[in-house]
Amino acid sequence: MSSEARRAFVNVDKKYTALDLAYADSSLVMTLVKSNAPLGASSDMRLDPEEVQALIKNMTRKQVDVFLPKFRFDVVDDFKSTLRELGMQDAFDSNCKADFTKIHKRQKCEENLYIDAVVHKTSVGVNEKGTEAGAASAVAITRKGIGEGLKESALVVDFNKPFMFFIRERSSNTILLIG
Repeated sequence: MSSEARRAFVNVDKKYTALDLAYADSSLVMTLVKSNAPLGASSDMRLDPEEVQALIKNMTRKQVDVFLPKFRFDVVDDFKSTLRELGMQDAFDSNCKADFTKIHKRQKCEENLYIDAVVHKTSVGVNEKGTEAGAASAVAITRKGIGEGLKESALVVDFNKPFMFFIRERSSNTILLIG
């Protein structure tokens, strides 16, 4: 946990304390909100947009001692069902409904491409040095019929141990990333 005395914008009302931590040389700010309920008491941290705006609007600049623990969180979301609910059906259907011929010239329906997964990962870490954040999205496209009719038994390749990976450009074999 780090502690630092500084001038910052803060708002302490009956239910919440809100604090803005500005990033140096940036127009960005991290706003932190905590409940003012006693430790162990039931605290409802469900804030609607109007409450958040009121907390921010009523901030004043004061001298504060900030005690902030180091924290990190990673979130992985699968957007396949969300995109289907929003009406994107054909792209996930393996029965030749989507047109992906700009990336794969199919000769027959059995060679049709379709989206198998859409995944998004977000990471945020905060420590004494600052904030580190990143996000990445991936779309897994597969082909209908892959694996169908295989006669030989599958080779088992288990990566359940430390391993290395490369991301490379296929035609030139240029390695872009090693991990």
